[in-house]
Amino acid sequence: MSIDQNLLFGVLALQTDMLDSEQFAKGCALWAAEKHRPLGDILVEQGWISTDDQSDVDRMLSRRLARFSGDARSSLSASLSADGAGIRLLREVQGLLEDVQDEDVRASLNDSLASVESGHRGDHELVGTIQYELDRRDRYTLTRLHGEGGV
Repeated sequence: MSIDQNLLFGVLALQTDMLDSEQFAKGCALWAAEKHRPLGDILVEQGWISTDDQSDVDRMLSRRLARFSGDARSSLSASLSADGAGIRLLREVQGLLEDVQDEDVRASLNDSLASVESGHRGDHELVGTIQYELDRRDRYTLTRLHGEGGV
């Protein structure tokens, strides 16, 4: 499992409240020391998530990767959407992982933050919605009365 996939696993577990922030940070620190092991295995070993929770997050991770053609970095950026909550979560994750001195982990997080803040999610550009103008009647002209009366 790649670095981006492991981080995505941790973020999905954090977003679904299977982990709290402290457990996420400690789990990532343990995992950075043993990157040959999946983060999910370390979290189960620590007793922070159950094997059922690990399976659930693995299923979410697989669906996420399938949606993004296997690109874990794009999926990680998308899961931390460009709304305020997503950016706050990403900054929280970065803050929690400040003690992790692994350059690969830092590079993945920095790329994700740059992608989210620039408004891009992988190959997709986020666009705002158009402004809807309520009750605009100047485009119609009353030429004749259609009907009159009532009950």
